[in-house]
Amino acid sequence: MFLKDLFLSRWPWFGYLVGGLLSVVLTCLLGKTLGFIAFILIVTVTIAVGIHLIGLLLLGESMEQTRNFVFSLPVSLLDYSVAKITVMLTTFLIPWLAMLGALFV
Repeated sequence: MFLKDLFLSRWPWFGYLVGGLLSVVLTCLLGKTLGFIAFILIVTVTIAVGIHLIGLLLLGESMEQTRNFVFSLPVSLLDYSVAKITVMLTTFLIPWLAMLGALFV
């Protein structure tokens, strides 16, 4: 289940990673005003990652009724919850840590 959700969120994840690193590059290369705008872009990308992942991985399953199918399999509620939380943290923290690391380089 972890790999399925990670596979489904790979393209948005890649877009967030590229957008975040591009905003970090703009922050480092440009003047004060454009650097401030690029910093706002970093914050915007971080917020968009969190909101989009919730919509994609949690609310999308409610709309498609796939959660009922998953619970008909031999998967406990704890396994399901741990898998969802792990995927969300993984796909959120990788772009965030990449942006944070690039800012300090």
